[in-house]
This record gives sequence, structure tokens and C-alpha cells, in this order.
Amino acid sequence: MVAKKTPGESTIYFIDFTQFYNISWPVDLPTLYEDDSVVVVAKPAGLATLAHPRHTLPAVATLCAPSLPVHRLDNGTSGALLLAKDRSTYDALRAAFRAGTIIKRYAALVHGMTPATATWHWPIAHHPRKWDRMLVVPARHIACRGHPQAAATEITTCGHVYPDQQRSSPYSLLCVTITTGVRHQIRVHLAHAGHPIVGDPLYGGPHPSDDPTATPLLHAWQLGFCSPATGAPVLVTAPLPATFVDPCTALRIPATLLQVSFPAKRVDEEVPGGFAAGDVNPCNDGL
Repeated sequence: MVAKKTPGESTIYFIDFTQFYNISWPVDLPTLYEDDSVVVVAKPAGLATLAHPRHTLPAVATLCAPSLPVHRLDNGTSGALLLAKDRSTYDALRAAFRAGTIIKRYAALVHGMTPATATWHWPIAHHPRKWDRMLVVPARHIACRGHPQAAATEITTCGHVYPDQQRSSPYSLLCVTITTGVRHQIRVHLAHAGHPIVGDPLYGGPHPSDDPTATPLLHAWQLGFCSPATGAPVLVTAPLPATFVDPCTALRIPATLLQVSFPAKRVDEEVPGGFAAGDVNPCNDGL
């Protein structure tokens, strides 16, 4: 691993993943936002957030130490990841996550024809036999490990696409907003609704290319929070990476649909941390 930094620029870490995958995959961790209390990095798909005894892959927590990840993105999920520079900031932001005052928006490509909008409040728990899986627990009699956790997921459909002339097997491009953060929440809720994420075979969403190195088409697009350092609202956008855009292009998802639905920069972000009129300001509840 080599860290390179030019004066005035963000640190970028280059990692050779040849030993873990069939292809050479140098990965970078560009900084999307930074102040005296936090840093937000763009986590690539395939990189773990936290080190785990079952995994041999390096983790963001290791690469960015001593900063502490405040939340977790699944290994296969790319996008904005928030880290705290000290313990008091970590504790304050964890409290904000528990209170549901952190804005979390994702881009997802799923199988099937989704409704225009939907909101699901389905409890989630660990699968009773498979350690790497979660499941929706709609009733007490469903077998699970541990106690079910409340989970709320809201989807807005950006568009539907038919990859072939027979107009069979459609895909839906979604903007997903969550106010809770249960493990695998978006993946589990979408699969339970009958719309597994493309590239997520664990929950029934195989990738059409059958590429063993493909990752789920789920990207943490926007992250909004109240900065403990300044007290000001911050909204960070993580542009869609090639690991999301390229498979979408191969599936004939129009580039214009991706650009309009998930712009790399919003017009109200001329001032860092700018929020749109319809956004919930996470600083209203304070930290």
C-alpha cells in the first residue's frame, strides 16, 4: 500500500488487490469532505469498512486510522463514508445516526418493475442458520438469531429500463433513503419486496454478466449531517463510480438517466454543505 499526497490535495491510497481478485484493482480513497472534526471518503466497492477476522481484505478503518468510521457500508457497496477524528465526535455522530437525523441516500439498480414510491417499515434480524445473511421478520414466530431491529426504507423510482426488445425482465433505477442503519438493510428490504439488487446473489439478484468479481449495484450517493466542528449542515455527494456506471451502461441504462437522477454536483452545492429547500436540515435537532 502506498499513500500519496500533494500539498493542498487530498490523500489517495493505492492498493494492489491482485492477490484477492482475478484482476489487478488499484483502489483509491479520495476525500470528499473534511473539517476539524470529520472526514468523508469515497469508499470503493469491494473494500471493507471494518477489519474482520473472517476477511483478509484491508479495511477503511485501518487505512484511515486514527479516524473512526461512524457507520458501515457493506463490502460491495461504494460511496460516501463518514469518519470521526476523535472519540467525542464519534459519540455525537453515532447518537445522530440512532436519532435518525443523518441523511443517507443511495443509488440502486434492481430487478423488476418497482412502484413510483414506497416506504417499508420491516424489522430485520440475523438469519437463524446462515451467518452472512439477514432477513425480514414480519412476525414473532419467524425463526431468527437475536432480536429484530426496526428498519425504515423509502424508495423513489427514477426510471424503468427493458434491456431487450421483448420487454421482458425490466430493471428499475432507484433513489433509496434510509433513516435507520441495520446490517444489509437496503438489500434485505428490496429482496423482500421482490426487487433484489442487480449483482447481489446473496439476496437473489444475480449479475447478468455472471462476473464473479461483480459487486451489487448499490452506491451511497449522498450523506447529510451536522458538523460538530462548525455546527453547520453538510451535504456530501459521492459521484457514481465506474463500478456502478459501467454495468448500467452494459444493461442499456441511459447515461442521461444516471446523470439526471444522481448528479455528481447539485446546483445548491455551490456553497459547501448547501441544502435544497426540500431537504431535512440535520442541524435542526443539533448534536
